[in-house]
Amino acid sequence: MSHILLIDDDPDFSAALAAEMRYAGHRVTCASSCAEGIDALSAVAYEDRDVDAVLVDMFMPDADGFETIHALRDIGIDAPVIAISGGCSRRPDGVLNWARSLGADASLAKPFEIDRLITLVDRMHGQCGVS
Repeated sequence: MSHILLIDDDPDFSAALAAEMRYAGHRVTCASSCAEGIDALSAVAYEDRDVDAVLVDMFMPDADGFETIHALRDIGIDAPVIAISGGCSRRPDGVLNWARSLGADASLAKPFEIDRLITLVDRMHGQCGVS
């Protein structure tokens, strides 16, 4: 079981994705912005728990996914980051490739199949040696 931090400003998407991930056996903490995500990470660290992966939406109003990935890496978060985006319908791969070049470990274009995300998270969890 992995602990996932989901940073996405769409509450309906976050709720649905979190429910699917929980059904698959993962713990999920949701945040609707970069600042909330950083606060959630502080709370998790205070409780002496780890986050095994972070899912970051690339298009959010306050701080976009690029700024969020940069902020995560700046504070020393080394958990795998998965960039997710549906905001660039013509060329989502361009945005997601850029996210990978800036520190995301993987990316998925919305909409994606939940099984694909679960497989990706499970694979990353296994690579990190986290139990």
